[in-house]
Amino acid sequence: MDSNRAFVLVIVIWIVAFTNCFAQSKILIKSQHWAYEYIERLQNRGHLRTLNPTAIPYNRGEVWEAVQEVDRETLSPLSRQWLKKVENHVKPEKQKGSYNLIYGGELTGRATRINSGRTNVLRPTKGGESVYPHWKLTLYGEWKNIVLQTGLMLDRYYIVDPDGYRTAARPWLRAEDSYIGYDKGHFSAYLGRFRHHWGLNSSTSGIISKNPVPFDNFYLRFGKGNIQFRTILGELDSVTEGQFDNRIGANTIKRYFFGHRLDWLPSKHFMVSLLEGEIVSGEHLNLPFRHLNPLNFLFVDSSTKPKQYESSNIMIALAIDAYWNNLRVNSQFILDDLVVEDREELEESGELKPMAYTFINSVSYASIEPYVDLGVRYNMVSSMSYRGSSSIAEDRWMYAGRGLATNFSDYTKLQLYAHWYADRVIPGLRLGPSYTLLSQGELGFRQPFDYKILNDSILHGTIEKTHRFALQLEYQPVELLRLIPSWESFDTNVRLRADVGYNHVLNENHIVNVSNNKLVGMFQLDVRLAFN
Repeated sequence: MDSNRAFVLVIVIWIVAFTNCFAQSKILIKSQHWAYEYIERLQNRGHLRTLNPTAIPYNRGEVWEAVQEVDRETLSPLSRQWLKKVENHVKPEKQKGSYNLIYGGELTGRATRINSGRTNVLRPTKGGESVYPHWKLTLYGEWKNIVLQTGLMLDRYYIVDPDGYRTAARPWLRAEDSYIGYDKGHFSAYLGRFRHHWGLNSSTSGIISKNPVPFDNFYLRFGKGNIQFRTILGELDSVTEGQFDNRIGANTIKRYFFGHRLDWLPSKHFMVSLLEGEIVSGEHLNLPFRHLNPLNFLFVDSSTKPKQYESSNIMIALAIDAYWNNLRVNSQFILDDLVVEDREELEESGELKPMAYTFINSVSYASIEPYVDLGVRYNMVSSMSYRGSSSIAEDRWMYAGRGLATNFSDYTKLQLYAHWYADRVIPGLRLGPSYTLLSQGELGFRQPFDYKILNDSILHGTIEKTHRFALQLEYQPVELLRLIPSWESFDTNVRLRADVGYNHVLNENHIVNVSNNKLVGMFQLDVRLAFN
């Protein structure tokens, strides 16, 4: 979108929106918003389970409905505070006038400090800058069931990210969280640029996560309650002569992402989901609208692809989320390639391709007195995951250099953690220790390779192992401006997060008997000012 269109869009929003205000909001809660932290804490204790725990983002209206269904008499004092924080964020405005219009905006800022070139404490790199600033301004207008939002973002890390690359001529300024949407009961549709995350807020996802920068997409949801369908159709970056390029020219291969999911929630204690994703590409590929149908399952339809599909990479997944007496289990199993026919003949000829798979698992126990979460997370991503059977560039599960799901492959990660909610000492404080073991093989989905060199399906070559002992801290005080009656139309949030730990690395850079010890810490300060 050029600057003139962006300017016209902003003007239209404010001309329409300055009339009056009304009620329940259809604004999407950004996938990286602090509210998901509190929603997950409550879900770990059996509350807000009517919200699909692995289908982020939610909109404010559906969260408001879920909040109203909670029996506050069953909540502990601290859980009541968490619920109140979420409620304050999604609380609908009182209707004023007869036009049913609402308008508002939000300004957010973040400063990130880490002694690494990558904002990942387990995978530090050399270089980097002292502070990575981030600013985002969003303005929105709503009328009945229609919402229109525009957002402008400035993020220094987008320019220096060692894994990603620039998606625009002005990398320091990008339109994000801009969309037009409609939501009514059992149906919603959003068109624009925003993130999706099909996993727990505190974990990653095997199909699509909040790891990449947001891309242009069309999102549909059908159903509400026990049975739900969702579809994503997204436009990815193109490939020219094996190199990723946003420009369209001769010999340019266009790429699109499709995601489908079917969720069954028979009770608040259990959910099972069937997920699938596909990246299709072709030099003369037109936007394939047939995949917008969530019942047009990709793995069934794969044998009848149009001729314009020069290549495709399909993955399917089965996911469960179970809760009982404060014990929660969440698991995803993602399958990319599995050879069933002629396995013996292919193995003898050396043409048998290793299995491509991903496991993402989380088990947690949430106590109430004292308020502590104990948990273990285990991820396993095979060497062939997210690269496709042919290992060509256009099949890779990535956008702008960052993985659509996980950001790396050929690794296992085990994490043990404890979170103590110390609100009785300092309201809004959470802290606790963690231990992480990361085992990384030599292969990744970003580089091409010959699968015939693989001896195993995971942890190829010399394994680099990182043991990390860390302390995490998060502090978020109460909303400040809401305490002042005359500032009820505003609310502000401040959040400080820290992750400081000791990394002990064996076989560093996959060199045998080379070790390293390093203190790696990351600090983030977030400030948010919203008005409506």
